[in-house]
Amino acid sequence: MPHIIRLMIILIFVASCSRTPPELTHGELALLEFPNEDLQAKVNAKMPELIAQIDVQEEHAMRVGRPLAPDEMIAAQKLGVDHPEKVRVLVTRNIPEMGGGPAVSMRMVGGLTTGYGIYLRPRFAKGDAVLFHELVHVAQFEALGREGMVRRYLTETHALPGNLIPLEREAIEKSEALLGLAGPKYAF
Repeated sequence: MPHIIRLMIILIFVASCSRTPPELTHGELALLEFPNEDLQAKVNAKMPELIAQIDVQEEHAMRVGRPLAPDEMIAAQKLGVDHPEKVRVLVTRNIPEMGGGPAVSMRMVGGLTTGYGIYLRPRFAKGDAVLFHELVHVAQFEALGREGMVRRYLTETHALPGNLIPLEREAIEKSEALLGLAGPKYAF
């Protein structure tokens, strides 16, 4: 099973079990800002495979997914998406497996973002919470670029195994704020 998705699921599950994740230490933050050679080597080794997987899955979502509804486009803009008209949402029971990071159970994943492609499980397609969370990831892809986003995600997941990584914290905080939830609760 793809490692990065497995980690994402564990992080979301852990986040839902406790109201607030532990704060990142100064050492953890320093490692994210200045990854050591070993961490850089791990990330560099996984980059080509993960980018190739994201490319394939994004192309599929763009081809068969639906565009955002007008109210979803407004939400996307509020969440920082520069080009909500490019986003496509594909509702499917089969969230693509992506390799790259530590292990997580795919059964727990509610959504996955591949650039402008968003995959959602049917049980999460009727509400806004997971879609808004994934839209923050779209904004992150736009801001960081495909390679930058993948590099940062891999760095964070390898440097902070078992912790709620900053990219996920941002997605949870922004999506819950737009939903009007008092938080951050980290309760996806």
